[in-house]
Amino acid sequence: MSHADEAQVELPGGPFFMGRSRTELFATEAEQPLRVVTLSPFQIDRFPVTNRRFRPFLEAEGYADPEHWSSAGWRWICQEREVRAPRSFERAEYADEDQPACGLSWYEAEAFARFEGRRLPTSAEWERAARGLDARPFPWGDALPRAELCNFANGVGRTNPVDSYPKGQSAAGLYDMAGNVNNWVADVYWTDFGAYAEREGLCQDPLLDEALARRLSLNVSAKTDRGGGFLTSFSCFEVLSTTYPLGWDAGSRELWHGFRTAASAPRGPEKP
Repeated sequence: MSHADEAQVELPGGPFFMGRSRTELFATEAEQPLRVVTLSPFQIDRFPVTNRRFRPFLEAEGYADPEHWSSAGWRWICQEREVRAPRSFERAEYADEDQPACGLSWYEAEAFARFEGRRLPTSAEWERAARGLDARPFPWGDALPRAELCNFANGVGRTNPVDSYPKGQSAAGLYDMAGNVNNWVADVYWTDFGAYAEREGLCQDPLLDEALARRLSLNVSAKTDRGGGFLTSFSCFEVLSTTYPLGWDAGSRELWHGFRTAASAPRGPEKP
């Protein structure tokens, strides 16, 4: 796969449908309501960050350099003295260069993104990249998850190389937006954020960051991930959908935890 895993997709700004309608029978509180969200142009990784791509962070001793860490992340890594690499680097069945870096916390994902001069995507950006403009329930369309579309239900028993499911790509050409590894995103997790954002008019580039979460007296260490992973069971297939957010403690390092990075699209030259 060489360095194709470093490719990014640029998505134009504009509106899209986010979430699910309150009238839908199985729509969860965290998905509601269906709302129009407008995003600025942004870039997002075509693939989850791989072990190959993560390795320069290790070689640069990124786990020992506070420059790359938020204050909360640095406190966490100082407490977790034995954490010096994602768990995928410690287990042979997850360690192939083209498998996703996994078994890492939100703090580690954030630090790596800073190391590269990028950031984690917002939950809204992730959903736009997975869902497209046609409000599809899964990245590939309407069909329920199955083995040729994504790695889930422990069918493989581990992660797969990130380019393994071309039939499961999103409309924007992104891989593993469902299955293989859950994707950490930037937002603090709060099931009422969609309703709050709609009520407060936060329809442009919405983000539940830590500053807003503190004003709302929320637990800022509960972070959002999207897309489900290789252990997501078929009985919980909705986790693999384009609309279903999950919440985890930021220090959680389960083997299904992976990530991709994003960046705001560079502005073109000003017109005279």
